[in-house]
Amino acid sequence: MQSTNALGIVIRSLFLILVMCLISCDSEPRFQGFTLKERSMFSGLGLCYLEYQHEHGRSPANLDEFKAGVQSGNYRVSSREAVVKFLDRIESGEFVLIWNALYFKDVSHGDFVLGYDSSPTKDKRRVLMADAGIKLVSESEFLKMSKIATGSFEEHNYLVGERHRLYTGLALAISFFEFANGNTPQNIEQLKIYVAADDRFNDLDPILKFIDDGKIQVRWGIRLPKGIENRADRVVAH
Repeated sequence: MQSTNALGIVIRSLFLILVMCLISCDSEPRFQGFTLKERSMFSGLGLCYLEYQHEHGRSPANLDEFKAGVQSGNYRVSSREAVVKFLDRIESGEFVLIWNALYFKDVSHGDFVLGYDSSPTKDKRRVLMADAGIKLVSESEFLKMSKIATGSFEEHNYLVGERHRLYTGLALAISFFEFANGNTPQNIEQLKIYVAADDRFNDLDPILKFIDDGKIQVRWGIRLPKGIENRADRVVAH
């Protein structure tokens, strides 16, 4: 009788050990929020993007271009099959990959976001960086991250230069108005009248529209310190 009870205890113990083993085997270990398979797949996705850039001298313009590159088999990525399957999630909108990203040849760009979950899960998003690195971040962290710019460097440099020209023109127009009137314009209408009457500022319509739309805030009706050297750190618009 005692031997039968002992055998039953042994069998139950072995059964519990087997169950615990199955549970532990079913849940893959995670590192920084990713399983080994997820880490391999996301890194592979980023590496495929980099391979496409290297091959074509630019980023893929859309999913079809990228899919053709990945499916060609030319990219030296061990997780290529997993990446191919994951493209369905990109197509469905579950994961966002930024197309036509700036192609950095020799410059580190790991601080920029290349792809991300379209919506957070339990306040977390998986984020693919532009150097193929991956991160799991909170929603508040994600909102502070910078997405990689799109287009060519020529287009990007033009836009940066154009933005600088418009902001410089706005600053000069406000400053000249203040010189003539003793304070900055009281409102957008005063600024528009002044700009329209001076040929030097006849191409500021785009930035005036930004002010109208509330995208740029101007400090209306303020007095600035005398002397150019005392105005350098004074904000008149932001």
